[in-house]
Amino acid sequence: MREGRRFCLIQPTRMLVVILWALGLSPLWVHVCAAFYMNLYMGLILSLGGT
Repeated sequence: MREGRRFCLIQPTRMLVVILWALGLSPLWVHVCAAFYMNLYMGLILSLGGT
């Protein structure tokens, strides 16, 4: 249980760091990835809601 909680805390933080780093590196790349992840999350939410 502890490892799961730690993972839940670390993963979003790591993603945020990557997003911030990418923002400074290349805005276009960020927009492409943001669109990809938004579609991914929307598909996941729709599949969970549909089940």
